Amino acid sequence: MIPTQFKALTASLLLALATGVSAADFTIVDGQTVTTTQTLNANETGIIEQGGQLNTTGVRGIDSTADNVTVSNSGKNQKGRYRLK
Repeated sequence: MIPTQFKALTASLLLALATGVSAADFTIVDGQTVTTTQTLNANETGIIEQGGQLNTTGVRGIDSTADNVTVSNSGKNQKGRYRLK
């Protein structure tokens, strides 16, 4: 018999996975390397601090077609792959 709490947790995790990834502000700090595309919606900001790296393979590093986005890059955006409106 599976405990009720476990069933609720499993249902919550499945729902979270099914809803997909949403965009949000992001900051990549000194010493951090991010290897996934960072997406920005309207009025959001992406920051790559000095010593931080955005290093994706075969995909864009930053993706946005929204209005009023800001990207501040003091670190490295490997290959310079991005799409901004």
